Amino acid sequence: MRDLLARLALHDEDASAALRVYDYFDALDAGAAGPEAYLRGAAGLSSCGAGMRLPERHLTLRVGSGGQRLPSGDDFQPAEAWPQTAIGGEGQDRVWVETDQPSMLHELILERVVQGVRRWMNRIETLVPDPAQAWTALLNDPVPPERRHQLLAALKLDGSRTYQVVAHLPATPSGGLHAYTNLCGVAVGATIRRAPYDTEVNSGGNARIGVGPEVDVAGLLTSWERAAIVLRIARPGEVTRWDRLGVLGPMFLHVSTEELLADPVVTAINSDTMPWLDQTVTAVTQTGSVRGAADLLQLHHSTVQKRLDRLQQEFNLNLANQRHVYHLWLALAASRYATFGTPANLEREVRLTPRPPESGRRS
Repeated sequence: MRDLLARLALHDEDASAALRVYDYFDALDAGAAGPEAYLRGAAGLSSCGAGMRLPERHLTLRVGSGGQRLPSGDDFQPAEAWPQTAIGGEGQDRVWVETDQPSMLHELILERVVQGVRRWMNRIETLVPDPAQAWTALLNDPVPPERRHQLLAALKLDGSRTYQVVAHLPATPSGGLHAYTNLCGVAVGATIRRAPYDTEVNSGGNARIGVGPEVDVAGLLTSWERAAIVLRIARPGEVTRWDRLGVLGPMFLHVSTEELLADPVVTAINSDTMPWLDQTVTAVTQTGSVRGAADLLQLHHSTVQKRLDRLQQEFNLNLANQRHVYHLWLALAASRYATFGTPANLEREVRLTPRPPESGRRS
């Protein structure tokens, strides 16, 4: 069937769309994806919202065509007019595409989502997974508490030790027990490392690294949740630790992306027109002066002052006031967090001014 579609795709738009569905979901199947990844694929390929309801697992998910989470609850029911398919026989487990104009493409998408979700359900019901499979399931699959305890035990970690979860982009293994997961539509790595974790050996380049707090085995998912937050805040080439965020960490635990993007300063941030913005504000925040920032950035102080003059005009802030400087620095962190996963955020890695050598930096 796939070979036939490949030939037809050269002349037939519907066949081309079907081929994209096959390719996309084949890749998800090969990567042992979880239910949200399948829903994101359904939403993106159909250009409509997509949803899933698994009552016995207390799971209801809805994803918009842009990949964003949509409001849902355990009592949410899809509209009768939406194309939908039962996951298991005549049960209440269902997936759907949120459109009033069903098509053969929607049926194909739902068929592949159902296949993927069934495969996921079979996978998480495996009695004794190996440690890598158990960690993958904990990161990607909503499981009941009793199953969570089984999976934590399957990690085969030393219960007398403490650990830290390290989130990293690109999602390349960095030693320790490693798995992949989806964060805001981006494949990231999550590695369990013994505490205390030495971050110095991983700094540099364009990699982003977020380090969660030190926890026992039972707290690994908490460490992952916080590692994911600091990964979204981290700049390219930067290692960010949860335990160094102070009061900022709990703030990001409870704020929504929509709330952050509603702030006018966050909205006005544009690294395309000012690629030096992030590093300049960070340098001024760290050193507290124009000359100190110039030394840190290895620039003439007049260059830094010109940048600050422009920022004052762009953001209507008085950057001679350290509170205003800190406000702009916090807005930059909020912008990185809120836009994580968007093309502009990911491409920002190659547009930022390179960091100065270690010998020229101040702590």
